[in-house]
Amino acid sequence: MTAPRDLASLARRERTGMVIVGIGNDLKGDDGVGPWVARRLDGTCTALDGATVPEALIPDILAASPHTVLLVDAARMGARPGSVGVFTRRDVTSFSFSTHAMPLSTLARILEGRAGCDVFLVCIEPASLAFGQGLTPEVEEAATYLVTLLNPGTED
Repeated sequence: MTAPRDLASLARRERTGMVIVGIGNDLKGDDGVGPWVARRLDGTCTALDGATVPEALIPDILAASPHTVLLVDAARMGARPGSVGVFTRRDVTSFSFSTHAMPLSTLARILEGRAGCDVFLVCIEPASLAFGQGLTPEVEEAATYLVTLLNPGTED
């Protein structure tokens, strides 16, 4: 299994057989970035809104027979707001994810084991997790860039 460390290498992967799960809470500012991304993908891959319980989508993810799963979520990585990182489950033990009970590393391990696929966590550094706010400009810009890369025909 290849472990790309940047968005461009993920964007070059075949979209048929790719599942993208947006994770987060739309009511908590930048925490809603994952679902925001999932709702804007064009349908050439399977895009699912995992909200705050992405583990509930395991049967749907497995039914898609994925070769690649991208878990898109806001995460405190200690970076500048709007920064995007691509990680494997082994990389994220020190990150802070705020809205879901099952650690994303556990979800990734389950999917890797049951589907035999590559799982990557695409994390965006939040600026604000304030209740009742939308995405901040820097996080929306990063999310828009991610959508552009993942929608065929729109990447540079």
